[in-house]
Amino acid sequence: MALVAIDPNFTVPDTVIRLTPLQEKLQLSIVTATERIDVPPICFEVMDGELSSEIGTLGNISLWIGKAKQGKTFALTMALAAAETGKWLMNKLKITLPEENKNILLFDTEQSRYHVQRVIKRIAKLSELDEPINLTAFGLRKYTPAERLELIEYALYNTEQIGFVVIDGIRDLITSINDEEQSTMISSKLLKWSEELNIHIAVVLHTNKADNNARGHLGTELTNKSESVISIGRDTEMEDQMIVKPEYCRSREFIPFGFKIDDYGMPFIVDIQNLNLEKRKSLSPVDIPTETHLLILDAIFKLKSDLKYSELIPQIKDYFMRHGISFGENKAKEFAVFYQNDLYIEAFKPEKGNTLYRKLNKVSVQKHHLNAKNQFNSSLNHFDENDQF
Repeated sequence: MALVAIDPNFTVPDTVIRLTPLQEKLQLSIVTATERIDVPPICFEVMDGELSSEIGTLGNISLWIGKAKQGKTFALTMALAAAETGKWLMNKLKITLPEENKNILLFDTEQSRYHVQRVIKRIAKLSELDEPINLTAFGLRKYTPAERLELIEYALYNTEQIGFVVIDGIRDLITSINDEEQSTMISSKLLKWSEELNIHIAVVLHTNKADNNARGHLGTELTNKSESVISIGRDTEMEDQMIVKPEYCRSREFIPFGFKIDDYGMPFIVDIQNLNLEKRKSLSPVDIPTETHLLILDAIFKLKSDLKYSELIPQIKDYFMRHGISFGENKAKEFAVFYQNDLYIEAFKPEKGNTLYRKLNKVSVQKHHLNAKNQFNSSLNHFDENDQF
């Protein structure tokens, strides 16, 4: 069969030519530079200080991983409560759904009806409700993998106004997590459901006992296809605390956070700033490769070659965040001092106006200004004395 040449901007009358089903699918799959495609609405956010990190959008899927009995369901319980209220939960999690897509579905494949009900009660309590308004939960433990898959697909396409879906136990929709054909089938269905229905689907999968990778070929497939991969695990230093952290994110990664379970079985978020986490260690400019510094400075000065100090500092913070490195204003000022001392940038004063900063041509070899304690030597600061650090 010869493939019909298709012009995406021209509609051929049915009387002239009829497209085969394959050609019609190809027609609908064309993407052009000029067509208007809206940015996917942000659905799932995590708050980092005064900024939020996007970890989920409508029309996509996310993968939640962790070892058995280490808090995955509790973490999703908090997410479901955030979806139910549409407000910030404990100033940390928020799920925003359009008014016309407020409904939430939870499919649990592992727990008994009694334990699924306990999850619903926790969601209601976190939402300050007697009964969730938008949530419908299904306990699918007694069904076969094929039946679970069929029931979930039917529910998705026959429930109105869905926005957020959780499948707690995605591996229970197939018979083997190492079967390539079944794994590809499940990941393809998730992508199809999320795109066609414009919903976000969060799925839960265990990790290997020997490492933190999602289990089997199914885990590999879902890791590759997911917008975000979030891990939940028990803190090695505090047994009663779980850590939620990003493994892979297409957007800026959020800073890991922790949660505990109170005496009534309710999860609550805790501060983990003092834990020995990689994301929380004291960061020095010399810890960052020269190539990264140059890349970020190129981006900062791309649109405007001369910046005020008040413009430079927030942009240093912002562009490092885009590279998954988060820090505060004081650290951004430390980086600015480093850049001037190490001749990445220079300060100059126009005939009229305040001090400005511009990028210098920097070679790839960098000299570090360190004192005896291996700390940055702030005495080398050459910034304008009117610019307060």
